[in-house]
Amino acid sequence: MEQEIITAPAEQQKFPKIFKEQLAAVRDLLRTQGSEWTVDQTTILTCLESLEALGIVTNHTESGDSSRWYLAELQKVVDRLN
Repeated sequence: MEQEIITAPAEQQKFPKIFKEQLAAVRDLLRTQGSEWTVDQTTILTCLESLEALGIVTNHTESGDSSRWYLAELQKVVDRLN
């Protein structure tokens, strides 16, 4: 007999009001999810641009695609492999 596995959705947290905490929240999202995010998915362009200016995140845009953001540490690993 197969058992149905029910997965509870992740608890959604309020976006911080203090800018420094917003930056930490975006950084932590990228750190824990380990994938790329578009601005449409995050709606936090200002934070992403600030984190990029600080060298914490990196973005790239493929032709006809929107920018995708990821933790800069991942780029360092890719560069080492190439």
